[in-house]
Amino acid sequence: MSMKEDVETKRQINIKVDQEFFTRVKVKAAEKDISLQQLVEELLNGWLDGRFKVQQNRSK
Repeated sequence: MSMKEDVETKRQINIKVDQEFFTRVKVKAAEKDISLQQLVEELLNGWLDGRFKVQQNRSK
């Protein structure tokens, strides 16, 4: 695989991951019957207050 093909493959993977993440966020907001902004604020405030912890993806 050439360098250009490798970069394009990684770009496509990143786009897919972003789309999957955004879909999950939209579903979570819909389940809670709140807007995306409200969900983000809730998560951010919980993280800043120490109620939520950020999980790190350790798989590579």
